[in-house]
Amino acid sequence: MFPNQDMFPYSYIGKEHFPGTCFPYVVYSVGETRGPAPCALAVVQDGRNDELVSALEKLHGEGRAPACLVIGIHSGWSTLPDGEYWLARQEEYDAFDPGYGDFLIDEFIPRVISEGGYVVSDDPDMHLIAGGSSGGTCAFAAAWFRPDCFRRLYLSSPSFLSMEKGDEAISLIRKNETRPFRVAMEYSESEPIAYFGDLRQADVCAEKAFEFAGYDFISRYCPGEDHCSRFHNTETLYEILGWLWNDYEKPLAAPRNQPRLDDIVLPGEGWTPCDKMPEQAPEEGEHGSYGVRDGRVTFFPKDGGAVFAEGDYYDLREVALSANKRFIYAADAARGCLRKYVIGPDGVPGTMSRHGMFHIKPDFVRPGAYSICVDDVNRVFAATELGIQCVVFNGLIEAVLDPPVYGAYAEKIAFGGEGFGYLYAQLPDRRVFRRKMKHAGRASVTNLPEDYMKQFVY
Repeated sequence: MFPNQDMFPYSYIGKEHFPGTCFPYVVYSVGETRGPAPCALAVVQDGRNDELVSALEKLHGEGRAPACLVIGIHSGWSTLPDGEYWLARQEEYDAFDPGYGDFLIDEFIPRVISEGGYVVSDDPDMHLIAGGSSGGTCAFAAAWFRPDCFRRLYLSSPSFLSMEKGDEAISLIRKNETRPFRVAMEYSESEPIAYFGDLRQADVCAEKAFEFAGYDFISRYCPGEDHCSRFHNTETLYEILGWLWNDYEKPLAAPRNQPRLDDIVLPGEGWTPCDKMPEQAPEEGEHGSYGVRDGRVTFFPKDGGAVFAEGDYYDLREVALSANKRFIYAADAARGCLRKYVIGPDGVPGTMSRHGMFHIKPDFVRPGAYSICVDDVNRVFAATELGIQCVVFNGLIEAVLDPPVYGAYAEKIAFGGEGFGYLYAQLPDRRVFRRKMKHAGRASVTNLPEDYMKQFVY
């Protein structure tokens, strides 16, 4: 049934996001939230959590947590033509996509702050988001896709399951650049097992992923207890929130990246704006060049003519030579993988095979690569809507680079600059960025270093 109005005195009807959906909510003030100094923000899924507020009040009284506006928002409800209420939780909480976070950040939170006259810090380090079960998953998704807003996370028995691609989050935690998050998670022994997965095992995998990727992270396992057993436990909340807000006046930072990124990016070298993309040289091999003609992979021999390679393509964008010039890679934006051709002794593309299977953004327009380029150890950089995916020589995706602007994607990438040591990225709005990389762009090498290739034995 619809949430009790005594528990949720306010409601908001979605407009741009989730239009027509009603979101009941409650607001708490911990300390001074209407100025003059900006307060922190905490957004709690599944609505009312008096125990969390009590823990925050105690911590604030001890000087261990800032003054904080707490918004408890319930999952949404829509009304059918016959007047029946319909739970809309699946499309909000269960989906690992940017939709719910965008709703909170761009629509709902500004309305609550404006109507209440609250003075809230715009520093993402001062914003906490929490939730239990799939409310924990959507809290994580909101921060993951919008780290420009949320940096402190409390996840109680989060449902990293294949409900709405929640299980994909575990892979991306391991492969993406480590975000400047502080994450606290707890889960119990008696978690649900359903057709979309075993929640306890999923949380173990998430726990290991956070540790592997070097996050500022703690986890608590509760033997003999049930799903979300500590989400309303004041003692647990006091401990977890105390850790999450510890030294809150200091900026948060990722302690390190996941290990594979150490061979791709340089510490402290992020994206910076620049004027334009570098000039691109032809994909020139020993016997001719390679490109795209009439939507097909094409070889242009030095003595003239054109030879079309086999393969069905729907939105072929680019081709790129491998570092040792033995292969041609082809990027089709309509396919969730690259294609690879072996170059024959006469330069003609021969046998074709799949090269890498992309991680795909849930709300993608196109699942494949818009642009590709290759570095000097034969790593293919593929610009997708999810990020720039790094495909090593054996076809595995070892890492995902965040785009220059969160929420955007690169439609064109290339190596250039001094010594071809910079990766350039152009967004659909024509803005261009670059970042210094550990390896330069493709060089004229004949073989990959043997010691480098040994890194990928598994």
